[in-house]
Amino acid sequence: MSRSNRQGLLKERYHVHEHPFEPYEEALRRSDQSKMDVPKTEVPSLPARFKEHYPANGMQDENAQASYRDDRKEDSTHVIEYSDQWEIHIDDSNPRFPDQRFDHLVNDAPVTLVLLVAVIVLSYHYN
Repeated sequence: MSRSNRQGLLKERYHVHEHPFEPYEEALRRSDQSKMDVPKTEVPSLPARFKEHYPANGMQDENAQASYRDDRKEDSTHVIEYSDQWEIHIDDSNPRFPDQRFDHLVNDAPVTLVLLVAVIVLSYHYN
């Protein structure tokens, strides 16, 4: 067994975390909660695997500063940044992957899908 494989097994067995954000992410995945707030005093930055997701920035609460998504295609963590906290939730599909965008609208953002369909229908009706 390679050294990196052994390290991975040890981390998994003993719940060793590479970043202070990971215990919150794990707790959310195990809970019945739909979202969780993580204070920036405890976790001042996100792990490097999170990238800002610009299309989602304009769809967040007006007090939100940015939106980030991890690198998982499915069962993906979506983070919304506020001045004093991170709000996290788990999405079934990650829209950063082109083949997951429609699934994301249907399963994770159905309100957005309904609004999109309504705009399309109304634009055809009034043109």
